[in-house]
Amino acid sequence: MRIATTSRWESIISANGIYNPDVLVVGETLVIPLEGVVYIVQPGETLWLIGQRYNIPLQNLIQVNRIDDPNRIAPGMLLVIPSKTRPVIRVNGHIYMLGRAAVPMSVRTAVI
Repeated sequence: MRIATTSRWESIISANGIYNPDVLVVGETLVIPLEGVVYIVQPGETLWLIGQRYNIPLQNLIQVNRIDDPNRIAPGMLLVIPSKTRPVIRVNGHIYMLGRAAVPMSVRTAVI
């Protein structure tokens, strides 16, 4: 059973301050970092409704939460709502001070 990707393993190792991931103690408690927020399913909700509320595609919710049957969710069930990556855009602008000519800015990369 595959539990995590390489980057996921690295986040677990980092969160727990593990020096050698090949040597763990049986019964040791590990912190598993989540990327996103945890949501508690309310009575009458469906995955589709929750996806619409958070603007997350249904398939993403199913995949991230490893749900076998999307029609069988129950109140109280915990779901991870994945965080969205913000697009990186390139912007080009000018600074204009009242009474002076516009001065070009260098091209910058911004995260919105």
